[in-house]
Amino acid sequence: MPNGPGFRLTFAYYFSATLLLSAYLFSRLLKLDLASPLPYELGALAGLSVAIVGTYFNRNQTVEWPVTSPKRFGNRLDQVLRDLGFSPQGVWEPEDAPAAPEPDAAPKLPVLLYQRSASNLGWTASQVYVQIGPQSAKVMGRAIVLGQIRQRLEA
Repeated sequence: MPNGPGFRLTFAYYFSATLLLSAYLFSRLLKLDLASPLPYELGALAGLSVAIVGTYFNRNQTVEWPVTSPKRFGNRLDQVLRDLGFSPQGVWEPEDAPAAPEPDAAPKLPVLLYQRSASNLGWTASQVYVQIGPQSAKVMGRAIVLGQIRQRLEA
């Protein structure tokens, strides 16, 4: 299962990008020099608020559900993902995977990749990774998408 950016990296990205952009904008709007601390203080406030909201919705999470029937759960999850605009893109393979598996290694479960269709790209563009085992299923994606999946699965 791939690892996406977690809480810290997502927060740092939103905070730093917003801080720099808003400090520049505040310096121009208030006709202040960039050496003045006021644009950076206002930028830090804007960065903090944008980072909190951005991190809440866009951080990557992994959710694990217990499964009694992997096939039935897989079909239900596939339908939920299709209803949300995702389509299967095949099996995800890590780039650093060995060419031939070791003979003693236990077989790894496939990781299915779902992606939003081209017509749904935009603010909500994302990918979802699904790994269904005999007793549990792992789903990795953006927190907002996983919340929608959880809501529809539990309905």
